[in-house]
Amino acid sequence: MNSVKRHVRVVAGLAMLVAAAGCSTVRQPVPTVTALLVDQSIVSPTMRAEMTTIIKSVIWRAKPGSVIEIIPVSANSTASAGGAVPFTFPEHSPMDNPLDYNAAVNAVRTAALNEAITLLSPSVAHQSADGETDLLGAFGAAASFLNGDTFCAVSDKQLIIVSDGIHQTRECDFLKIRFSPKENARIIREQSVNGQLADLRGVKVWVAGVGGSEASTVSPSQFAAIECFWIADFQAMHANVSPTRYGGTLENYP
Repeated sequence: MNSVKRHVRVVAGLAMLVAAAGCSTVRQPVPTVTALLVDQSIVSPTMRAEMTTIIKSVIWRAKPGSVIEIIPVSANSTASAGGAVPFTFPEHSPMDNPLDYNAAVNAVRTAALNEAITLLSPSVAHQSADGETDLLGAFGAAASFLNGDTFCAVSDKQLIIVSDGIHQTRECDFLKIRFSPKENARIIREQSVNGQLADLRGVKVWVAGVGGSEASTVSPSQFAAIECFWIADFQAMHANVSPTRYGGTLENYP
């Protein structure tokens, strides 16, 4: 049995056990599960190229047997995430033919990268005429994937957000908010009341793409204030977050 079929059979079997026994009793043989969020609101070709480089580095570093789901950040991220399909990287066995195994890995890499590039294409970007960017909805979709029944017991869960970090909806536009510790606390309380705080416990967070090469309309002080808010917000979501993993590039990624 080749490594791809073997992995699918084992995961399918244990998924049934997890559903029956609960997350605390069974761990799936998945080393890492990753939600990779792709911000579709970026219109600059240069910044899209920078984002593609970041995404490629994540996909190319995926461990054997790991799973990555690519989730679009759009004007309605909850709806856009409905069609997302996880990409499972084949496990490696000493019995595998090296050429066949490498070909299988490269096939998954190529499919995942093509999916991300498609999401970044302006022709398929699901953004409204107002240019809204619903990051909070995307975080909810990521939480459903990472902490849902299938992968809730996996110990290494990652959320990688490839975005400038600017959430913009009619209800909450980051470019119109004067962030401060008091204002941050107010927004987070409001999110909690409205059920907008995703359950990201056990999830390690990276944010990459902030302050890209053509982000001149947003000042460094604005980006810094937005970063402070997100750090506090992720903490309220019980995520594993750190300023050392927030920036223009993929900082401190293994």
